[in-house]
Amino acid sequence: MDETLLKAQELYDKSQELEQRIQLIEEHIMKFEDFLKGIHFIDKASENKESFFAPLGNGVFVNAKMNDEFFVDVGAGVIVRKPLEEIKDTVANQIEKLKLAHNELNSTLAEMKEDFEEIVQGIEHNH
Repeated sequence: MDETLLKAQELYDKSQELEQRIQLIEEHIMKFEDFLKGIHFIDKASENKESFFAPLGNGVFVNAKMNDEFFVDVGAGVIVRKPLEEIKDTVANQIEKLKLAHNELNSTLAEMKEDFEEIVQGIEHNH
């Protein structure tokens, strides 16, 4: 019986951890999708040669005009020039990878919950 309770507790703990990871992935997906929307907005503004308000952070914006140059921080303080289409593709790929991970974690979580329910039913049946 103690072993069964220990297994149930272990499944519960792992499921809680998975739920937190799923929530984190959902937040990342939303951030990337918002970023992609921003890129599309900037792309449209640059096509029309319009100026727009670019966020600097903390609710501060600057009036900007596109010159078709995009720069990306690739790590270690290195900034490189990237074409807009490559940035869009990279972000779209990251979203897809996150969605795949999200689906896999949800499947694993569903299996864990089924196992947990079986254990609980077994405990209830023995009492």
